Amino acid sequence: MTCFRSAVYPLLLTATVIVVATGNRCRLEPDAGLCRAAIDQFYYNWNERQCQTFIYGGCGGNDNRFGTREECEQACTVPSRNRNCNWPKETGPCRARFPSFFYDLNTGKCQDFIYGGCGGNANRFDTLDDCEQRCAVVCQEPQQVGLCRAAFRRWFYNRNSMMCERFIYGGCGGNRNNFQTFSECRDQCMLK
Repeated sequence: MTCFRSAVYPLLLTATVIVVATGNRCRLEPDAGLCRAAIDQFYYNWNERQCQTFIYGGCGGNDNRFGTREECEQACTVPSRNRNCNWPKETGPCRARFPSFFYDLNTGKCQDFIYGGCGGNANRFDTLDDCEQRCAVVCQEPQQVGLCRAAFRRWFYNRNSMMCERFIYGGCGGNRNNFQTFSECRDQCMLK
């Protein structure tokens, strides 16, 4: 093996370093960065309280970027499906009238009801959005292309046909009913 000598010239780089507290990294918007590669990565969507895919350009970006869903979930403590969602609807013994929502195990959907103001159980949410974020079953979520314009072949569970079907995913946003393979979709949604 021959080694070659060469002159080494110092290279001056200017960099801006942004330090983000670990707890806040999960609140950052996804940032594709400065380069133009197309790398599947995950980021934590703070509003949806879940890890989602996005297309990373390969350089730059921010700390809300993970190579796998597992890394994202570990770093951002994604809440698992709430056990409180398994309780039946309970209005409680009092007679106030608070519009509320509960997760109905029979329909797999969040439904509205009137809460009496005391007693009841933990399957009670102030908003439909809160109920759906905590209790919605992945397979019940509608197919969503997402916000970006990439074209990735993915699978989603169609609750009407009760089958896993192909769709084109845009690369960011969307929801959890988004699987890279038919078998992932089948295992999650059809074999239960």
